[in-house]
Amino acid sequence: MPNACLALLNSMPIAAALLVGVVRAAPDDVVQGANGGGGGAAAAEGRIFEPRMAAGPAHAFDQVILPGFPSIAAAHTQLVTRMELYLAMVDRTCQISEEERTKLRLAASTDIKRIIDSAEDLRRRLVNARGGRAELAQSSEDRQTLQSRLNPGPFGESSLVGKTLHNSLNAEQLAKYEAHCVERQREHYRTAIEATLLGLEDVVPMTGNQHDALINLLLTETPPPRIRGPLDDTYVRYQLATLPESSIRAQLDKRQADLLEAQVSTARNARSLLIKQGLIVAGDVEQAIEEAKKLPQNYRLIEE
Repeated sequence: MPNACLALLNSMPIAAALLVGVVRAAPDDVVQGANGGGGGAAAAEGRIFEPRMAAGPAHAFDQVILPGFPSIAAAHTQLVTRMELYLAMVDRTCQISEEERTKLRLAASTDIKRIIDSAEDLRRRLVNARGGRAELAQSSEDRQTLQSRLNPGPFGESSLVGKTLHNSLNAEQLAKYEAHCVERQREHYRTAIEATLLGLEDVVPMTGNQHDALINLLLTETPPPRIRGPLDDTYVRYQLATLPESSIRAQLDKRQADLLEAQVSTARNARSLLIKQGLIVAGDVEQAIEEAKKLPQNYRLIEE
């Protein structure tokens, strides 16, 4: 962050609010048609809204309000791009009609508008806040609400477009879509495993066969994370740390297994964090493992 921004934040009573977040969006209702509710005149006409631009020091809060984006305006641009990729994937996978495409575009545009409106609203509140305890507590809760919408992806099952999709597709289309999502989720997990193992191999040297054996072990004995993001490495280490010791030692020699244990042991304490961040759903891990065992071990990457 620029020095000027740091000086500004250090001088403001609301500086502590850098750890807080975004106002709740309106309840999600399934879009029933191109002129359905939920999104204002611009959304009803199928147009992509342009975010309001705040001037001056308000921008110092943008990266705190929407982590991972350089600014709220940049978040809007990236979300529109992701919307186009998402709609193209659905169209390619399910061969949707023009009417269905219009419904989904309207719903996705409304999801984006709610996210950006919420972020801009919080930015105004943070700039004008006096740092009261109740105010900070509410902002913290609001930020968590926004992150709970963004972490699974802005167009996940709980989003307006996700609900609209499930109400628009027929059984055959829905089956194709869900199969695509499972395959993508598993391929992402494979990529995350590869990245973590490559990092671990700086300390725990492995042969190519051992490397591949651990990948297959994780893919067949552990479920993929529910969502993807910055905690992928922590998730893979957690799964390595909680696998039966006999499974690990069947693939590695004693020295390698001991070195691996030293590297991943602390990840056993990450379960509550992973549950809180949505990578694991409490109570469904055993069921997910059984489902993982039924899936094929080889997955091809479907490009979007």
